[in-house]
Amino acid sequence: MGPVGPQGAGGALGVYGDGSAGELIVVSGQVLDLSTPGGLAGLPAGLNLQFSRIEIAGSLIVPSGIVLQSTGDITITGTVNVLPGSADSGNGSPNPGVSVAEAGPYNGGIGLTTLQASQVVPKAAAGGAGSRVLLGGGGEGGGGLVLLAKGQVLIAGGAVVAANGSSGTNPQLAGRGIVGSGGGAGGVIVIVAKGGLTIAGTVTANGGNGADGWNGNGGDGEGGGGGGSGGIIRLISSSSPNLTGTLQVNSGTGGVNAPGVTGIITVGGGGGACGGNGGNGGGTPVAGQPAVASQPGQGGQLVQTITPEPENLFIVL
Repeated sequence: MGPVGPQGAGGALGVYGDGSAGELIVVSGQVLDLSTPGGLAGLPAGLNLQFSRIEIAGSLIVPSGIVLQSTGDITITGTVNVLPGSADSGNGSPNPGVSVAEAGPYNGGIGLTTLQASQVVPKAAAGGAGSRVLLGGGGEGGGGLVLLAKGQVLIAGGAVVAANGSSGTNPQLAGRGIVGSGGGAGGVIVIVAKGGLTIAGTVTANGGNGADGWNGNGGDGEGGGGGGSGGIIRLISSSSPNLTGTLQVNSGTGGVNAPGVTGIITVGGGGGACGGNGGNGGGTPVAGQPAVASQPGQGGQLVQTITPEPENLFIVL
């Protein structure tokens, strides 16, 4: 029998990882895109994301649903951009992400209550996608990211961590009538600091705007898309956080209706939901009734919890 190895982290402290991947350092001017094979090849220990320290001075791009663990500090002086995590192919129901209900051809999605938002901690999910037709585009829901530090988390002045929803787009093709796509909801950012939390920079989980309708064929009008709701920013720390920066969970605006010659306006896509409800699309939802304008989404939610042992919130029974 060989010598006894070092004692590992006990109990719930294991949520911060074991530090076996070493340090993750992205220097100023460097771009590390973990959505690409080349970016993954730049990680110090392959797909092991259990770091001893994380320092982002350059630009880090991550897919949705990533959990970065650190047994030491997490320091961000550059940018962290979370890619969208939900979409609508235009040939089915939009991905609802973490919302209660997905967006529809007219209705916006239904978002979470405050208590529900406070429980989105074990693994952040994406915001809901906006509804779109085959010819439309955009409306992806913002992605999810979890940062877990056994030490301190510092997001310095000038630094940015973003998980925003995408705005809907309209190709505006000649000879075609195309309704506006709904905007995607903002995503979910969960930041956990056992040693202390300071945010002097900017953290955003904003919803995307709905696209304008486009009447290129002179028939019925086409409605604008509803705006996506704001996302969820979840802060968990062992002491009161120092928040002097900007925390945004803003909603997206609705798109503009494009009137036609018949007085009927086909409804645009609803906006995606997450921390609030997505906005309804514009158009004529009820035959014989006046057309309505598209609506913005609702604002998202900023949820803070102070507890001496933040890691206990990640114990899932």
